[in-house]
Amino acid sequence: MLVSLGAPVRAWRNVGSGTADAPAAMGHWLDVALVQPGGNRDAVGAWIEVRVSDTVQRNEVTIGGGHVGGTLGAAHFGLGAATSAEVRVQWPDGQQGAWQAAPVDGVVTVDRASGTMAVRPSAGP
Repeated sequence: MLVSLGAPVRAWRNVGSGTADAPAAMGHWLDVALVQPGGNRDAVGAWIEVRVSDTVQRNEVTIGGGHVGGTLGAAHFGLGAATSAEVRVQWPDGQQGAWQAAPVDGVVTVDRASGTMAVRPSAGP
């Protein structure tokens, strides 16, 4: 939504490479959530790395971002044409996990206590 003083309200919609009548995704993606035992359950301060071929994307788990703003939840990674990816986590205390294969176009949750990754496939684009 775009609201400007003295102008009509505008609604913007991302349709990827398609049209409003036929949206089309522009590439693959992966969302990564973390969970760990204790008071910092969401692993704020951890770094999530996603590797596709020889490219690594990194995202720090944070809370905040400004007045009435903030982010907490799964970190989103755009993968382009890649059909596979690997995930590794550096936990808030500096311990680093191993690279784990992850599917594309879905949400994965990495559980520190068990060292496992649970997959929640996408409901659609």
